[in-house]
Amino acid sequence: MSKIKEPSYEDLRKELSDEEIVESFVFRSTMTAEEKKQADEEFRKLRFERLKEMSDEQILQSELMRMKLLMKD
Repeated sequence: MSKIKEPSYEDLRKELSDEEIVESFVFRSTMTAEEKKQADEEFRKLRFERLKEMSDEQILQSELMRMKLLMKD
């Protein structure tokens, strides 16, 4: 397995605009384990809050979309 040096933001900035960088690249996270755990908890909390706010129609639409995707697989 070869190790290829990933370009830094500064390297990419020489060739691409910020918009192109955002659209094309995913950078590795530099969070510590504790920061990652906290971020996951915050995301989970936000997700459950959004689910609670969904209307019956939105829930039905999402379930139908989920079923459609499962049928494609």
